Amino acid sequence: AEGIIYSATSKSLVINSFAVHPNHSDYDFTSRYEFQTSRIESGFSNVYFYDFCAADYLSSGNLISSRIEIGKMDMKVFRDKRKEFRHTEKPLFQNLIYNYHGIIQIDSIGLLDGYVTYAEHAEEANEPGFVSFNEINAKIYKLSNDTIYKTNSAFLELKGNALLMGKGVMTILLKGRIYDSQNTFSLDGTLMNMDADKLNPILEKSAFVYVTSGKIDEMKFSFTANNT
Repeated sequence: AEGIIYSATSKSLVINSFAVHPNHSDYDFTSRYEFQTSRIESGFSNVYFYDFCAADYLSSGNLISSRIEIGKMDMKVFRDKRKEFRHTEKPLFQNLIYNYHGIIQIDSIGLLDGYVTYAEHAEEANEPGFVSFNEINAKIYKLSNDTIYKTNSAFLELKGNALLMGKGVMTILLKGRIYDSQNTFSLDGTLMNMDADKLNPILEKSAFVYVTSGKIDEMKFSFTANNT
Protein backbone atom coordinates (compact mmCIF):
# COMPACT_ATOMS: atom_id res chain seq x y z
CA ALA A 1 0.00 0.00 0.00
CA GLU A 2 1.19 3.51 -0.80
CA GLY A 3 0.04 7.02 0.07
CA ILE A 4 -2.19 6.37 3.10
CA ILE A 5 -3.70 9.56 4.55
CA TYR A 6 -6.20 9.67 7.42
CA SER A 7 -8.03 12.63 8.92
CA ALA A 8 -9.55 12.08 12.37
CA THR A 9 -11.43 15.37 12.05
CA SER A 10 -13.36 14.42 8.91
CA LYS A 11 -13.10 10.64 9.54
CA SER A 12 -11.83 10.08 6.01
CA LEU A 13 -9.19 7.62 4.82
CA VAL A 14 -7.44 7.86 1.46
CA ILE A 15 -5.25 5.13 -0.04
CA ASN A 16 -3.48 6.19 -3.22
CA SER A 17 -2.73 2.63 -4.29
CA PHE A 18 -2.97 -0.91 -2.95
CA ALA A 19 -1.70 -3.98 -4.77
CA VAL A 20 -1.34 -7.74 -4.32
CA HIS A 21 1.53 -9.25 -6.34
CA PRO A 22 2.20 -13.00 -6.02
CA ASN A 23 5.91 -13.77 -5.87
CA HIS A 24 5.76 -16.21 -8.78
CA SER A 25 4.53 -16.07 -12.39
CA ASP A 26 1.43 -17.98 -13.53
CA TYR A 27 2.84 -21.46 -14.08
CA ASP A 28 5.50 -21.19 -11.36
CA PHE A 29 2.72 -20.33 -8.95
CA THR A 30 0.34 -23.16 -9.91
CA SER A 31 3.18 -25.72 -10.04
CA ARG A 32 3.59 -25.30 -6.29
CA TYR A 33 0.12 -26.72 -5.62
CA GLU A 34 -1.11 -30.29 -6.03
CA PHE A 35 -4.63 -29.22 -6.97
CA GLN A 36 -6.16 -26.43 -9.06
CA THR A 37 -5.47 -23.07 -7.42
CA SER A 38 -6.20 -19.61 -8.77
CA ARG A 39 -3.36 -17.10 -8.96
CA ILE A 40 -4.76 -13.60 -8.39
CA GLU A 41 -2.87 -10.40 -9.07
CA SER A 42 -4.69 -7.16 -8.34
CA GLY A 43 -4.25 -3.43 -7.98
CA PHE A 44 -6.52 -0.69 -6.62
CA SER A 45 -6.02 3.07 -6.75
CA ASN A 46 -7.72 6.21 -5.44
CA VAL A 47 -9.56 4.44 -2.62
CA TYR A 48 -11.64 6.63 -0.29
CA PHE A 49 -13.36 5.72 2.98
CA TYR A 50 -15.92 8.23 4.26
CA ASP A 51 -17.17 8.45 7.88
CA PHE A 52 -14.62 5.83 8.87
CA CYS A 53 -13.13 5.63 12.37
CA ALA A 54 -9.60 4.26 12.15
CA ALA A 55 -9.25 3.95 15.94
CA ASP A 56 -12.37 1.79 16.10
CA TYR A 57 -11.05 -0.43 13.33
CA LEU A 58 -7.61 -0.83 14.94
CA SER A 59 -9.04 -1.62 18.37
CA SER A 60 -11.95 -3.88 17.46
CA GLY A 61 -11.79 -4.56 13.73
CA ASN A 62 -15.08 -2.77 13.07
CA LEU A 63 -15.57 -1.78 9.42
CA ILE A 64 -18.05 1.10 9.56
CA SER A 65 -18.34 3.60 6.71
CA SER A 66 -21.04 5.57 4.97
CA ARG A 67 -19.35 5.12 1.60
CA ILE A 68 -16.26 3.52 0.08
CA GLU A 69 -15.15 4.61 -3.38
CA ILE A 70 -12.59 2.80 -5.54
CA GLY A 71 -11.33 4.85 -8.46
CA LYS A 72 -9.69 2.05 -10.43
CA MET A 73 -9.22 -1.71 -10.15
CA ASP A 74 -7.10 -4.05 -12.28
CA MET A 75 -7.26 -7.79 -11.66
CA LYS A 76 -5.71 -10.79 -13.41
CA VAL A 77 -6.72 -14.34 -12.50
CA PHE A 78 -5.05 -17.50 -13.82
CA ARG A 79 -6.03 -21.13 -13.27
CA ASP A 80 -4.34 -24.26 -14.60
CA LYS A 81 -7.18 -26.74 -15.15
CA ARG A 82 -4.80 -29.49 -16.20
CA LYS A 83 -4.20 -30.14 -12.52
CA GLU A 84 -6.57 -32.29 -10.48
CA PHE A 85 -9.64 -30.54 -9.08
CA ARG A 86 -10.40 -31.01 -5.39
CA HIS A 87 -13.91 -30.10 -4.29
CA THR A 88 -14.05 -28.37 -0.92
CA GLU A 89 -17.03 -26.93 0.89
CA LYS A 90 -16.80 -23.16 0.84
CA PRO A 91 -19.06 -20.67 2.62
CA LEU A 92 -21.34 -18.49 0.56
CA PHE A 93 -20.44 -14.80 0.45
CA GLN A 94 -23.15 -14.03 3.03
CA ASN A 95 -21.47 -16.25 5.64
CA LEU A 96 -18.12 -14.57 5.01
CA ILE A 97 -19.78 -11.31 6.01
CA TYR A 98 -21.65 -12.72 9.02
CA ASN A 99 -18.60 -14.55 10.38
CA TYR A 100 -16.34 -11.49 10.33
CA HIS A 101 -14.95 -10.96 13.84
CA GLY A 102 -16.04 -7.30 14.03
CA ILE A 103 -18.99 -5.18 12.96
CA ILE A 104 -19.50 -4.53 9.25
CA GLN A 105 -21.77 -1.61 8.43
CA ILE A 106 -21.07 -0.09 5.01
CA ASP A 107 -23.86 1.76 3.25
CA SER A 108 -22.27 1.50 -0.21
CA ILE A 109 -19.09 0.51 -2.04
CA GLY A 110 -18.59 1.94 -5.52
CA LEU A 111 -16.14 0.97 -8.25
CA LEU A 112 -15.75 3.70 -10.87
CA ASP A 113 -13.56 1.83 -13.38
CA GLY A 114 -12.39 -1.77 -13.36
CA TYR A 115 -10.67 -4.29 -15.61
CA VAL A 116 -10.64 -8.05 -14.96
CA THR A 117 -9.02 -10.80 -17.04
CA TYR A 118 -9.61 -14.47 -16.28
CA ALA A 119 -7.32 -16.94 -18.03
CA GLU A 120 -7.45 -20.72 -17.77
CA HIS A 121 -5.38 -23.51 -19.30
CA ALA A 122 -7.84 -26.27 -20.23
CA GLU A 123 -6.83 -29.89 -19.87
CA GLU A 124 -6.32 -30.59 -23.58
CA ALA A 125 -5.28 -27.11 -24.73
CA ASN A 126 -1.80 -26.05 -25.81
CA GLU A 127 -2.15 -22.60 -24.27
CA PRO A 128 -4.59 -20.74 -22.03
CA GLY A 129 -7.77 -19.03 -23.17
CA PHE A 130 -9.09 -15.89 -21.56
CA VAL A 131 -12.13 -13.72 -21.03
CA SER A 132 -12.03 -10.05 -20.04
CA PHE A 133 -14.38 -7.48 -18.53
CA ASN A 134 -13.55 -3.84 -19.32
CA GLU A 135 -14.88 -0.53 -18.03
CA ILE A 136 -16.49 -2.15 -15.01
CA ASN A 137 -18.71 0.20 -13.05
CA ALA A 138 -20.38 -1.32 -10.01
CA LYS A 139 -21.94 -0.51 -6.67
CA ILE A 140 -22.75 -2.64 -3.64
CA TYR A 141 -25.45 -1.44 -1.26
CA LYS A 142 -26.04 -2.39 2.39
CA LEU A 143 -23.04 -4.52 3.32
CA SER A 144 -23.78 -5.41 6.93
CA ASN A 145 -23.60 -8.13 9.58
CA ASP A 146 -25.73 -6.20 12.08
CA THR A 147 -27.89 -8.82 13.85
CA ILE A 148 -30.83 -6.42 13.88
CA TYR A 149 -31.48 -7.62 10.33
CA LYS A 150 -32.33 -11.08 11.67
CA THR A 151 -35.73 -9.54 12.48
CA ASN A 152 -35.79 -6.37 10.36
CA SER A 153 -35.91 -6.91 6.62
CA ALA A 154 -33.01 -5.50 4.58
CA PHE A 155 -31.36 -6.48 1.31
CA LEU A 156 -27.82 -6.52 -0.03
CA GLU A 157 -27.67 -5.44 -3.67
CA LEU A 158 -24.98 -5.32 -6.31
CA LYS A 159 -25.57 -3.37 -9.51
CA GLY A 160 -22.96 -3.34 -12.24
CA ASN A 161 -22.18 -2.95 -15.91
CA ALA A 162 -19.15 -3.74 -18.03
CA LEU A 163 -17.95 -4.48 -21.54
CA LEU A 164 -17.40 -8.19 -22.15
CA MET A 165 -14.19 -8.63 -24.20
CA GLY A 166 -14.23 -4.86 -24.60
CA LYS A 167 -17.33 -5.02 -26.83
CA GLY A 168 -20.51 -6.59 -25.43
CA VAL A 169 -22.56 -4.43 -23.06
CA MET A 170 -23.27 -6.46 -19.91
CA THR A 171 -25.41 -5.49 -16.91
CA ILE A 172 -26.08 -7.44 -13.73
CA LEU A 173 -28.24 -7.09 -10.62
CA LEU A 174 -27.62 -9.33 -7.61
CA LYS A 175 -29.97 -9.18 -4.63
CA GLY A 176 -30.24 -11.14 -1.41
CA ARG A 177 -31.96 -10.62 1.92
CA ILE A 178 -29.56 -10.08 4.82
CA TYR A 179 -29.71 -13.04 7.26
CA ASP A 180 -31.93 -15.15 5.05
CA SER A 181 -31.97 -18.62 6.67
CA GLN A 182 -30.98 -20.30 3.39
CA ASN A 183 -28.69 -17.50 2.12
CA THR A 184 -30.92 -17.19 -0.93
CA PHE A 185 -29.87 -14.67 -3.58
CA SER A 186 -30.86 -13.95 -7.18
CA LEU A 187 -28.93 -12.60 -10.13
CA ASP A 188 -30.35 -11.11 -13.33
CA GLY A 189 -28.32 -9.88 -16.27
CA THR A 190 -28.20 -8.97 -19.93
CA LEU A 191 -25.61 -9.05 -22.70
CA MET A 192 -26.20 -6.96 -25.83
CA ASN A 193 -24.64 -5.81 -29.09
CA MET A 194 -21.67 -8.13 -29.42
CA ASP A 195 -20.07 -9.89 -32.36
CA ALA A 196 -19.89 -13.55 -31.40
CA ASP A 197 -16.35 -14.01 -32.71
CA LYS A 198 -15.06 -11.74 -29.92
CA LEU A 199 -15.52 -14.74 -27.62
CA ASN A 200 -13.04 -16.87 -29.57
CA PRO A 201 -10.12 -16.27 -27.15
CA ILE A 202 -11.99 -18.33 -24.54
CA LEU A 203 -14.10 -20.58 -26.81
CA GLU A 204 -11.21 -21.77 -28.95
CA LYS A 205 -8.93 -22.72 -26.03
CA SER A 206 -11.49 -23.95 -23.49
CA ALA A 207 -14.48 -25.25 -25.47
CA PHE A 208 -12.52 -26.06 -28.68
CA VAL A 209 -15.00 -24.34 -30.97
CA TYR A 210 -14.41 -21.34 -33.23
CA VAL A 211 -16.98 -18.74 -34.26
CA THR A 212 -16.62 -17.41 -37.82
CA SER A 213 -19.56 -14.98 -37.77
CA GLY A 214 -22.68 -14.02 -35.90
CA LYS A 215 -23.98 -11.37 -33.55
CA ILE A 216 -25.49 -11.46 -30.09
CA ASP A 217 -28.28 -8.89 -30.31
CA GLU A 218 -29.52 -9.55 -26.79
CA MET A 219 -29.20 -12.34 -24.26
CA LYS A 220 -30.87 -12.41 -20.85
CA PHE A 221 -29.81 -14.68 -18.01
CA SER A 222 -30.97 -15.19 -14.44
CA PHE A 223 -30.68 -17.65 -11.60
CA THR A 224 -31.51 -18.08 -7.94
CA ALA A 225 -29.20 -19.91 -5.55
CA ASN A 226 -28.95 -20.80 -1.86
CA ASN A 227 -27.03 -23.03 0.56
CA THR A 228 -27.95 -26.19 -1.34
